[in-house]
Amino acid sequence: MNDHTPREGEGRTAEELLDQVLASNHVELLNTMADALDTEAGLEALKPLRAEAPPSVQDTAPRPRTCAPSVRAAPPTTRLRERRITVQQAATQPFLSLRTAIVVLAALGIGMVVGCLTVLTGASVEVSVLAGLTSVGASTPVLSSLIE
Repeated sequence: MNDHTPREGEGRTAEELLDQVLASNHVELLNTMADALDTEAGLEALKPLRAEAPPSVQDTAPRPRTCAPSVRAAPPTTRLRERRITVQQAATQPFLSLRTAIVVLAALGIGMVVGCLTVLTGASVEVSVLAGLTSVGASTPVLSSLIE
């Protein structure tokens, strides 16, 4: 009788475990790589990758001719910097514009007033909530067209 309890990850190949770790830490790995490549040591380490391959290693098979000129891919550091800039820009942009925030807040205010007035008439809370939500929905396009 074996009292061995399987540990997490047992029965998986090393490649599957590595894929799981990489998938769970994708963003952190990209940020760390970008930080490392932005240093002088990182740029120095990339120099061999930018150099042409020696003739003994180069592909000797004839390349198919194309009509379009060949386009070289941007170096990895450029792509990582562009990606970092895009993420930073997305983080600094507001979720809602000022106009949208004003329209939504005004519509919610109108809905609250209509809901409270409906409760004061003696209607049930459910009916007053429904009246308030309906007024929010009806007033949003009107306020959007008025506030430009």
